[in-house]
Amino acid sequence: MLEHEQSAVLVIRLWREGGTAEALRARITLTANADAPGREETAAAGEAEILAVVRAWLEEFASG
Repeated sequence: MLEHEQSAVLVIRLWREGGTAEALRARITLTANADAPGREETAAAGEAEILAVVRAWLEEFASG
């Protein structure tokens, strides 16, 4: 019998509000378990904040 594989989903919508990296904005939709109902949506501003959200999602999924 095959073991069930967990999957996750992360969608990032990016746009710029100005011409600098700090002007980068994101709307992030994610779930750490694609088989479970529900999802989380968050907003982030700037590269560091966007990467922090993605990193936290990845760590949550990896820790299983």
